[in-house]
Amino acid sequence: SPSSLIHLFEFDLTSVVKSIGSSLVDDGEDIGIAFGGTDDDVESANILRFHNNVKAINSYIFWQGKTYFPAPIQAEGFDISSRGTLPTPSLRITAQKEEEIEALSILRRAVHKYGDIIGAKVTRIRTFAKYLDAKNFSDISQVDSTQGVYSSPFPDEYEPDPYAEFPRDVFYIERKSNENKVNLEYELSALIDVEGIKLPRRVVLAQKCSFTYRGCGCFYEQKESKKFSSSSVASSGWTQHPGGAWVANASYSNLAQTSTTGGGSGALFNVGVDLNGTPTFTWVSGGSGYVVGNNLTFADPGNASATVDLTVNSLGQPDIIAGPGTMSPLLAKCGIRDSQLALPEKAPPVATIRDEDIKKILGLAELKPMGKWTNKEYKIGEYVKMTKNKINYYFVAKTNIPKSTPPGVSKYAPPNPDYWISDMCSKTLFACRKRWGAKGAVEIGETKDFVKGELQYGGFPNATRLEQTLT
Repeated sequence: SPSSLIHLFEFDLTSVVKSIGSSLVDDGEDIGIAFGGTDDDVESANILRFHNNVKAINSYIFWQGKTYFPAPIQAEGFDISSRGTLPTPSLRITAQKEEEIEALSILRRAVHKYGDIIGAKVTRIRTFAKYLDAKNFSDISQVDSTQGVYSSPFPDEYEPDPYAEFPRDVFYIERKSNENKVNLEYELSALIDVEGIKLPRRVVLAQKCSFTYRGCGCFYEQKESKKFSSSSVASSGWTQHPGGAWVANASYSNLAQTSTTGGGSGALFNVGVDLNGTPTFTWVSGGSGYVVGNNLTFADPGNASATVDLTVNSLGQPDIIAGPGTMSPLLAKCGIRDSQLALPEKAPPVATIRDEDIKKILGLAELKPMGKWTNKEYKIGEYVKMTKNKINYYFVAKTNIPKSTPPGVSKYAPPNPDYWISDMCSKTLFACRKRWGAKGAVEIGETKDFVKGELQYGGFPNATRLEQTLT
């Protein structure tokens, strides 16, 4: 009747098929079906459309110019609860002959080929029969003349209106809940309820951060010192032009430029000279007014005739030296240059894997950095780092640690739990706040890329299902 409620379903498999570089058109061709020819919309190539009003209309249905195929689909669970919980609808596809229902054949092939079409978008459309496209009421309204022949060209009480529909329900296939010889059943979830769905490179998790601690995305790591040498300067945005050998084995602190081709000034460097008289520059502080192309000239305090020019190739921020030097190992691992991202000033060890505060465990107010671990004596509260795959791991001495003898023995080396407490992250929001929170341990410094209080959390808290009740 004209007042019958019509349910239509769209299965958008675009994200599923594109993940392996395929398409439903190709799948149809593989089984001898020319899919995609009924609609002129190119974007519909990976969208399958069905209706489950088989008893009322065992034929095609046209809605908004699109063709919906009859299919034995049972849908339930779309109702919204007053308790505030998100609905988790289910779709059940029952077995039947697939001849002349080409879209259903392709759907079942996609189910087997793409691994249960997890992540596919499902849209439920509801309208009344009287609003269906006028094409449904023509003498022959279907793709072929063997189905759906109506004796009346346009029944009474029908008033086609392509805009008369209820708000669309959009869900995503979350998991296959049942499969047997007769039925194939899927559970759906709402857009904000997608925990476990795999993005191109990440899995959506609500309660856990997916970033590697102190790695890419987390960035809870202090900036590296910026070193300049004949091998490293060119790749860092500065080019070194040696002008004679410097005094071998010499070292100088807070060395300033003797001249520059531009108006920049104020950058101070520490300089160490190797046995061959090659200086290595480490940026210390300061610097403003420099522009790309400037040449900074430095003279050897021990041999005024020996000079070195540093040429500015790039600047991270206008008129400010943005940490000239080589890329830090972490940023290099992440494919980011120093000029593109400035790490925090300090990122000290904080807690154990169980979120136990290390300073409270040791009864200390502060922890002391000691750089990379070497075989020497350490006092309680001093911490060292060890690097693996360009990520630093930190360990805090839990007691006074003697030097190993003979030197080659690493009895006291990290991560020996008898002597060291490992700085680890539980990957929770609580742990992230202990580091990046407003009262966290991080010291931002001059970087504008991070703000204390803004968490670098790699999880998706809103992706969880919350049992919400009013109390």
